[in-house]
Amino acid sequence: MTKAERYRRCEEGYQLELARSASYIASCITEESTSRCIDEVLRGFVRDRGAEDLPVFRQVLADRLQARRCVSAAKLVIEWKAVARTDIAANSSAGSVSALTFSPARSVRRALRT
Repeated sequence: MTKAERYRRCEEGYQLELARSASYIASCITEESTSRCIDEVLRGFVRDRGAEDLPVFRQVLADRLQARRCVSAAKLVIEWKAVARTDIAANSSAGSVSALTFSPARSVRRALRT
């Protein structure tokens, strides 16, 4: 399956999750609440759907946030991958996602403040 096909399949298969998640994240006011919200959304996705589709879900979610002019939040969604990626595979296969952590890079935190 090509990257475009996976992207389209994610858009169609996770319409409700994407709409709800984008709305929830976009409604956050502070950097801290945005970070917590993203962490909650992505942990929930892994818990409910597994980690296999997480990379494409994250990309579609980031694109939806950019369309809502929430560029900083979209960057945080992508950054979450970089921080938590290795933990997701280990924890989701063990049935636990509670150990996942999210800590945006210093550059992302700086961008959110401006």
